[in-house]
Amino acid sequence: MKGLSSRQIKIIKLLVNSDKNRLEIGGSLVNDYDVSKVTLIRDLNELIKLGFIKLVGTGPSTTYSLLKTPTTLPLFDLNEYFQVDVDNRNILGEKFNFDLISSLDSFFDKDNDLDEIEKSRVRFKDLINNKNSLEVKKELERFIIELSWKSSKIEGNTYTLLDTENLIKNNIKSDKNTVDETQMILNHKYAFDYILKNLKDFKTFSQKNLKEIHSILVKDLNIKTDYREHGAGITGTKYLPLDNKYQIEDAINQLETRFKQIDSPLIQAFSTLVFVSYIQPFADGNKRTARIFSNAILLANSYYPLSYRSVDEIEYKKALIIFYEQFNIYFFKKMFLDQYQFSVDNYFK
Repeated sequence: MKGLSSRQIKIIKLLVNSDKNRLEIGGSLVNDYDVSKVTLIRDLNELIKLGFIKLVGTGPSTTYSLLKTPTTLPLFDLNEYFQVDVDNRNILGEKFNFDLISSLDSFFDKDNDLDEIEKSRVRFKDLINNKNSLEVKKELERFIIELSWKSSKIEGNTYTLLDTENLIKNNIKSDKNTVDETQMILNHKYAFDYILKNLKDFKTFSQKNLKEIHSILVKDLNIKTDYREHGAGITGTKYLPLDNKYQIEDAINQLETRFKQIDSPLIQAFSTLVFVSYIQPFADGNKRTARIFSNAILLANSYYPLSYRSVDEIEYKKALIIFYEQFNIYFFKKMFLDQYQFSVDNYFK
């Protein structure tokens, strides 16, 4: 959230788990800030005015309570957060929150987040247009190999990057991996081949494309296509996605409608990555579908695609879970922006 000072962020962090009075807040700030009583009162009043906190009670018993949690601030320490057992964590979102769909465009600040990316978009378009088709094809192949490897690794696949290259370039299967692991890698390639052949159809989100990408990614993996008709659990979190096909269809419809009101393809791509993972519309293969579909939107609109090559798989999952549980997008957005910069620095030079 633009404009909040580090002190005010610290105050919000202090109130995440419990209400506190002014003396408790001031005492917790003293180690990090030389803050006077007047400054503290001013900070608290400004947070009240902005609608983040509220006063509870009167007189000496007055405390401050968190009214709404800014979703784009680093309010948590991920290591500390995940040291708490999943069943003992105090979470905001055990069930799907439809309200998040209406606020997804607030995840990015135009001046701070999008300006540099829009400049890179122009550079990327010029690079592609000025390279010969053989160079572009070769670089796309390298990108697809690295994306197929890391996207599959996030899902637990044990293929190495070199074995992935050998499989995709030479169709030589690793004898150290299972048939399903080999198929998962190949399906990533098939999905991206489909996208490149139909790139103009991926300018924006559509349910048709969502289902098509998913069906390619789970081909021959004994995973049902089309939306789930039952509940599903996610390892490592108490968050439970929608548990029937009608609610899933409603959520996807709302997402598609919301995208029509948003001009930025980058916000659409990021929100596709987040919300397909959050809704979990399919029995399996949701996160990989989200990554590939998000990349399709990026490429169709002349943005760099993301290979996720330098992502730590566990940190990726933690960033998603803290969004599921606390509606905090800071860590996942940071990962996305870092990976976008990684692509700018490493591909299509």
